[in-house]
Amino acid sequence: MEVASMVSSINPGITNTSDSIELASLQQQLLWLLYDQGHLKRYPLALGNLGDLEEISPTVDRPPAEEILKEGIKVNQTVYKDQHIYPYTYLGGFYHRQKQYMKAIDCWVKAAYVAGKYNYSKDDEEIFKELYEIANDFIPNILKASTSSAESSENSAAYRTPNLTEDPSFFAFVLQFYDGVCLWEEGGHTPVLHADWAKKLVQSISRFSPDCRSALSSAQGGSLSPAAVPMKNELGGVKPPVTSSDKVEHSNSLQAGVENSSKEKLVLNLKSAKMRGMRDLLATSGKINTSAIKLQLTAQSQVSVPKSRRRTSFKTDDYVYDFGEEVGNEEDDNEKKKRPRKVRKTDRDFVV
Repeated sequence: MEVASMVSSINPGITNTSDSIELASLQQQLLWLLYDQGHLKRYPLALGNLGDLEEISPTVDRPPAEEILKEGIKVNQTVYKDQHIYPYTYLGGFYHRQKQYMKAIDCWVKAAYVAGKYNYSKDDEEIFKELYEIANDFIPNILKASTSSAESSENSAAYRTPNLTEDPSFFAFVLQFYDGVCLWEEGGHTPVLHADWAKKLVQSISRFSPDCRSALSSAQGGSLSPAAVPMKNELGGVKPPVTSSDKVEHSNSLQAGVENSSKEKLVLNLKSAKMRGMRDLLATSGKINTSAIKLQLTAQSQVSVPKSRRRTSFKTDDYVYDFGEEVGNEEDDNEKKKRPRKVRKTDRDFVV
């Protein structure tokens, strides 16, 4: 396992735009050697690296990249109880590069809901970058490319490219991705969603047609039920499970999230408090209230003050005094600061 970790951490990058072909080939051969010896059976991240290398340079008589990446997800689900995010982002990135956008967004939604099992902290910077890139780069570019390709295919009668901006299922996946990110932020003390997230969300929603947005029927209460959810200060150290009604165990399939109703509408079950509060703003056929969406998405999710900060956060010297307590002035404080420093024992030892 330690050797597999060392091999997987090899970085063949020379610059931001070029890699060493020789070093990448060596890493690929070493990973296959470890794979044949069974050392990657419990290492989904190494399987993700191997899948990426196989996508670039396929090996003869070896499983394809997609199969290896799916194997990493299976290991994550069976061995680690679906607690890792990167196996889904690996497969989602693969589908994105193959322009299989529905499969890509499905993987990204699952990654976001896995992140929603935890509380965001400042140590999760790399995972933040992954989800930030998906929300602010990949999804907007997919919608932009889908719109342009659909417009160009209208002139050709041979084949018409499906327009994802007219697909309610893709719209539901986009909302579920943000729902998972909101769950990641929910209950923590560090905010995740800022103005850039809100700006891109509004831009992405505005690309969908009014008929597509109105095709979603949001569940009023959401499918919330108590579940054992691992809590943490950082993703690397998972604490014992804690029962919570706010966090929901992520199922292996998100088919329950988008269901067909008798009225031919998609029932969208949102889990986070922020997204449930915006359900009427999102699933509307009228004009999008961008200001309300931005305010709600960037609102502070943690309003309760921790016990350790309930007293220290107030400036008691300026505002709160006990009756009969004498208040000092600034001159006394300045005199205390001007007092000569006492000579420590270590200082006296070096005095000549």
